[in-house]
Amino acid sequence: MNQTAIYSKTGKGVQEASGKTSFLSRADRAVLAAIDGKTTVGELNIKFDKIQQAKFFSLIEKLDRDGFIREASPGVASRSQGAASRPAARPAAKPAAPSSNSIPSGPASDLDFTQILPTVSASKPPVDLAAKARAEAERKAQEDS
Repeated sequence: MNQTAIYSKTGKGVQEASGKTSFLSRADRAVLAAIDGKTTVGELNIKFDKIQQAKFFSLIEKLDRDGFIREASPGVASRSQGAASRPAARPAAKPAAPSSNSIPSGPASDLDFTQILPTVSASKPPVDLAAKARAEAERKAQEDS
């Protein structure tokens, strides 16, 4: 099991941890209550050092299989033992300066449809729907008579 994986409680797990249901033993419920969606499995294992590591990991897998918890983050691939347990943050990408004569590209411009839609002509008068409906009603009345 990946020790950098992060788990969070499901609805069923929240009910069990709060004591509304009692499917788990008291010790298992204590481990479930400690799962917060931020702490890695390795850090939880250190917190519950009285539980053997193999038994702890099998409990985490059982809680996942039974629907009390779900994997919020798979963590990072196993690195050397001296590496930090938290994944390293990636540096933020700098946005490119937009050119005045080109269409910008990137995630922010993916939803900008102003460049591809034709502009609405201002010379065309707006349609009066009420007048159109009255004219249609008058025409139908004349056809019926």
